[in-house]
Amino acid sequence: MEGYMYTRLIKKYWSNFLVIALILIPSTICFIILGIIFWTRFAEFGDDLWLALFFTILGLIMIPVSIKSLIPFFKDLPYVKNRKIFVVKGKVEEFEEVKSNGEPPATVYYPIVKIEDRDERLKLCVDAELGECYQFAYLPNTKLAIILENLSENMGG
Repeated sequence: MEGYMYTRLIKKYWSNFLVIALILIPSTICFIILGIIFWTRFAEFGDDLWLALFFTILGLIMIPVSIKSLIPFFKDLPYVKNRKIFVVKGKVEEFEEVKSNGEPPATVYYPIVKIEDRDERLKLCVDAELGECYQFAYLPNTKLAIILENLSENMGG
């Protein structure tokens, strides 16, 4: 069970990490390079100032966004390497709604879990039902989680 649990969570970790890294890092580099190219054109020919400003600003915005998005993955890396997974039991009490302004706009709901035997609430990145009790395996910084067991089903309710 532990090996299977570890494998499922680690696959989720690496797939999320790779998607974020392969989108943010190359796009940030491209915006910075395009900014440099258009600043060079502006210096030589006096045109494309708005493109130079646009790509420079976009590149400068993407740097902290990339760093902020990747930090939790780097913080969880020692847990992944040492096979240290946190396991908790808790009840899904509510959901936190997070809206994105992308095309098309999307809404994601993160379950807020009341941890059994502790006065602690935890936001996890997992599909779960409101009011259900689960046993979760999760990583503490990315909050990536998997459901190990639906305890409500086992209790008959």
